[in-house]
Amino acid sequence: MSTSRFRLLVVVCSLLLSAIFFLPVSVKAEGGAPAGAMASLRQTIEQVIDILKDPQYSTPERRVARRDAVKKLIYKQFNFHLMARGAVGPRWKEYAPPQQERFGELFKRVLEDAYLAKIEGYQGEKVGFNKEVAESPTITRVESVVHAKGQEYAMHYRLTPGKDGRWEVFDVIIEGVSLVNNYRSQFQPILSKDGPAGLLAKMESKFGSTEGSAASAASGLAESATGKQGP
Repeated sequence: MSTSRFRLLVVVCSLLLSAIFFLPVSVKAEGGAPAGAMASLRQTIEQVIDILKDPQYSTPERRVARRDAVKKLIYKQFNFHLMARGAVGPRWKEYAPPQQERFGELFKRVLEDAYLAKIEGYQGEKVGFNKEVAESPTITRVESVVHAKGQEYAMHYRLTPGKDGRWEVFDVIIEGVSLVNNYRSQFQPILSKDGPAGLLAKMESKFGSTEGSAASAASGLAESATGKQGP
């Protein structure tokens, strides 16, 4: 995937991910889908709405506390370790457990930096959840449609039960493009050139101690691997 398309996907993802946390949803289950996947998402959404509407977080000095409260809820719903594993692909097993843990934390920072500000900056997008479909006994796909700026986007979530039984999101598919697979396409050139250790080192250097834009830094990962500069 080109760097320009990657950046476009980041923008679209930011827009759509911001929308899911602000609107009531309706649901119907099809295909024998396990009960509870959509209900779990709904609960998270409602709790985030409550935080964003809470007057105690309305002042500028309370914004950090509000973001921390929102992150706490999102971390319960999204399994960043599974996302990171999917983004690396088969070579994930070449990481020792501590390296897997560290990569997962860095990947979480990539997504959180790219999208949290958008979640806090809702501008009237509309979303409707249509159905949940069982892909397997342990994977459910939740399908939704987002209406934003005169356009309609299909947005699906793939969830699996966690160790505590809670449904966890491990991928988001927007207009047929998997968020996890998109990051994998960015990581593969680095994995081919420098191996898993090289990818981890690049992630560490870009996200380990900086507060910069994760979206632009992620594009930089692809550019550093290919030698190309984005537009």
